[in-house]
Amino acid sequence: MRTEDAATSVVEALRQHAGLPLAPKCDVLISNPPYISAKAFSTTTARSVRQFEPKLALVPRLSDSTGFRHDGDVFYPRIVALADQLQAKVMLLEVADMEQALRVAAVVSRSHWNGIEIWRDEPATPTLTTTTIGNSTVNVRGDGHGRSVFAYRGTATTWLGSQLL
Repeated sequence: MRTEDAATSVVEALRQHAGLPLAPKCDVLISNPPYISAKAFSTTTARSVRQFEPKLALVPRLSDSTGFRHDGDVFYPRIVALADQLQAKVMLLEVADMEQALRVAAVVSRSHWNGIEIWRDEPATPTLTTTTIGNSTVNVRGDGHGRSVFAYRGTATTWLGSQLL
């Protein structure tokens, strides 16, 4: 199933469930999908996490036909497509590390967002760098490891105001 088709089916299910005549919209979409690769789960995930958290909540279950080089990234294109269909104004996606944050920011950059940021462990610290991904300048905020990708558009730019500068 194509990414856009999967997003459409989710939006249609939401519309039918809520009994709405039109597709629903949302202002904020937050997602913490299973994002740990099978390899990272076996090699770098803390033992306590492997023992006490459900693997299905951490590692995507994939068929061999997905074609994803980084299996922990499989949900992000669908989530971004869903954000587009729901006309979300703010999106926050949890990620495992800086490498994944850069890959996910690249997926987000192919959509229509006014701003994209990568937030590290401590995003409130004054450390701010930028990187270019595709045609987008991406702010990297804070200190530590990359932990989430934040994107905003439309009226959210006004809501967030000077916090983004």
